[in-house]
Amino acid sequence: MIYISSPIDQAYETYFVGVILILITLFSWTYLKLRISVPLALISILGYAYIEVIDRGMELNSREAALVTNIFLLGSAAIIGFIAQVMRDRYIRENYLLQQSLKEAYKAKAEEAKDNEYLANHDPLTGLPNRRYMTELLEASMKEAEEKDKVLVIMFLDLNGFKQVNDIYGHAAGDKVLKVVAKRLELAIRRGDHIARLGGDEYLIGLMMDKDHLGEAENMTEKFAAIIAQPMNIEGIRVRVGSSIGLSAYPIHGNQISVLLDIADKRMYAAKKGRPPISVGSSYQQKDNKVAVFPGKKV
Repeated sequence: MIYISSPIDQAYETYFVGVILILITLFSWTYLKLRISVPLALISILGYAYIEVIDRGMELNSREAALVTNIFLLGSAAIIGFIAQVMRDRYIRENYLLQQSLKEAYKAKAEEAKDNEYLANHDPLTGLPNRRYMTELLEASMKEAEEKDKVLVIMFLDLNGFKQVNDIYGHAAGDKVLKVVAKRLELAIRRGDHIARLGGDEYLIGLMMDKDHLGEAENMTEKFAAIIAQPMNIEGIRVRVGSSIGLSAYPIHGNQISVLLDIADKRMYAAKKGRPPISVGSSYQQKDNKVAVFPGKKV
């Protein structure tokens, strides 16, 4: 606009003010990097000088005072814009770093809360759900069984011969046995079923089954017992443990998880009675597995 207008036009000075605003805007609102905005500002100032002096063919001394003043104003506007951009970029960077710091802190806090929740709900040795969390899972499964007219089978499982492993080979070997058994059972259950370690050498399994297939529960106990009885290599030693399993089922034996757990627990201990002594090592036999089956009536 300055190029096509004449110095005698009333809007001429207004156009000059527009150049000042353009310079400030160039730095303040365009979000260009300094290596781009600074050369553009210099080009704008030099372009104005070119229009005023060279292109218009005016003698420098005829408008020297006004030209110097105007270039000074344009330079001042550029400096103000430059400072504003530096401060803005610094603020943006600090704000970005603060946001990143807050995000990292929030993420760490969320992960910590998640870890705390995980630790509160899981056994630290095997990573399986603990008794409290398993009770919640079984409560949810019982409601699902009620809605879908299914049966929730609960298996209380205790290892046979585990004490001997601890006594002879030490607690480190015993912990490895517990983890191997936990992994075997975890891989053996179906999707949607649950398994937990209650503490010591006791495990709990919850299976959702159709009422017509309830008889298969006893076959499942034999399957789990056979899986547990497979030899395991613990620190170079071939070890086998057996298991005793007690069963209960919703709604056959009750509609409260605490009652069902108590029944399964008692049946497991009933299965242990009369079990012959066993020795540690490769002499463990399949006969060390005991299963207490349940009749189709409420006890």
